[in-house]
Amino acid sequence: MEWCWPVPEDRAAEIAAGFPDLTLRTEPAHQEAVVRQETPGWWAAGSQVEVAVGALFAWAAEQKRQPSGGVRGVLVPAAGIRGTGPYVEFALSLG
Repeated sequence: MEWCWPVPEDRAAEIAAGFPDLTLRTEPAHQEAVVRQETPGWWAAGSQVEVAVGALFAWAAEQKRQPSGGVRGVLVPAAGIRGTGPYVEFALSLG
C-alpha cells in the first residue's frame, strides 16, 4: 500500500521521522491522467477495471503522451456519504 502526501521538500525528512513505519519516497513533479468511478464503492466487475485502465492508456496515446510509470489504484474517501466505500481512481503518470 502506498500513502501519498505532498510535503515541503525541505521538511520531508523531519515529517517522515514522525512515521517510522513508512518509507519516504520522492518523485519529480509530473502530470497524471486519472479515471474515477462515478459513484463511491468498489468496482462491480474486473472488466470495469480493465476498461478504465485501457481508457487511460488510450487517452495518453491520443494525446501523444508517454506513460512514465505504472497505473496506481487510489482510494479516495467519500466524505459525507455514509455507508459506502471510497471512490476508486486509477492514475497513470505521464512523462
